[in-house]
Amino acid sequence: MQFWYRYRIVTFTVALWIGGAIGTAINARFFGTTLPIYMDVAWNWGALAARLTIFGGACIALLGALVRLWGSSYLGGASVWSTTPHTQAFVTAGPFAWVRNPLYLGNFLIILGFFANATPLGLLGSIIGLAVAQHYAVITEERMLLIAHEHDFRSYEQSVARWIPRIPQHASSPITPSLRLGFLAEIYTFGIVLALFLWALGPPSHGRLPLLALLLGIVAQIAINVRRRAMEPTIRPLLGPEFISDGNHTPGYCQTEQCEEANRS
Repeated sequence: MQFWYRYRIVTFTVALWIGGAIGTAINARFFGTTLPIYMDVAWNWGALAARLTIFGGACIALLGALVRLWGSSYLGGASVWSTTPHTQAFVTAGPFAWVRNPLYLGNFLIILGFFANATPLGLLGSIIGLAVAQHYAVITEERMLLIAHEHDFRSYEQSVARWIPRIPQHASSPITPSLRLGFLAEIYTFGIVLALFLWALGPPSHGRLPLLALLLGIVAQIAINVRRRAMEPTIRPLLGPEFISDGNHTPGYCQTEQCEEANRS
């Protein structure tokens, strides 16, 4: 199961593309077209309607990016980009008081933002693929949280849903969010959203597409360069060395005090 978390960015991307490809193929088989939704809109209602469709999708993607920013500001860049689960404590504040997986919920909104650029079944296939990949990552995360914070996590999961937000009923953890760390962790996400807005508002020429690709490349490089700055020492690991050597538990990390005690012993 740890594989799904360690390589979650790769598995999410692959699942998206495979699901989208399968959905697009089914769409072609039963509806005879692989044209994205915005092209159908342009054909029937004109270029302005197509632009508005793409713009509407960009607004949905922006909402997803803001949800991720909200969550990342509580987790910090180290947790967002790490290949092993980390936490500043047991985070139940901010968006985590509303839903257990706000960052992954943000991913769904971002993918929905691309609805105009896909066929209906292609979009559905991408969402299903992402849902499967994220499900296995969530199972890994929650298993580690249960090991590290059994009593607190059981209370938390009973009052906060995994995917459907609801009014907070669980006591929030005392953590101060950092929008700076959150934004550093989400630069690439906002680059994608910016590209969608530029596509909706830019000149009606295919020459803009290479520019958008370059923009995404630059944003991705910036995200990689600043990611290390976001990994500040306030982030502590989840499970300790006592779990690493125990074959009955998933490898991980522990609280700082626990690790120091284990090291002394």
